[in-house]
Amino acid sequence: MATGTISLELPPRMYERLREISNERNSPMQAVMVEMLAPFLDPTTADVDVVLEEMDGYPDKALWEIVYQRLTMSERRRLDDLIEKGKQGARTPAEDSEVQALLDQVERQMLLRSKALALLVERGYDIQSRFRDGEWVRE
Repeated sequence: MATGTISLELPPRMYERLREISNERNSPMQAVMVEMLAPFLDPTTADVDVVLEEMDGYPDKALWEIVYQRLTMSERRRLDDLIEKGKQGARTPAEDSEVQALLDQVERQMLLRSKALALLVERGYDIQSRFRDGEWVRE
């Protein structure tokens, strides 16, 4: 897997909070940032239990981002293709594993979305106004 390096300028409050968390966890700041970004950028690697516990402290905007997360278009197409192939009894064991991984990802997204929505309701949001035609709509 290829890795990339970015240089990121953080506002002072964010930097200080990151430093505090890093010290509390006795972990490098980079590791803390990767862990914090995982639920948004790579939900398949995020520890769901940890994310669920930490979501109470997420700002509203971050919770809405979790609500809007979905499989990518290519992942959805692949899942649809594999499901169809399974109906025909033509999937390989590797493809069965791939289907399970994609379904696990959907399940994680649903768990996180449910918690995010519950928190947003607690914070006074009318979530029904953002759900139209079976989809969450950005405002």
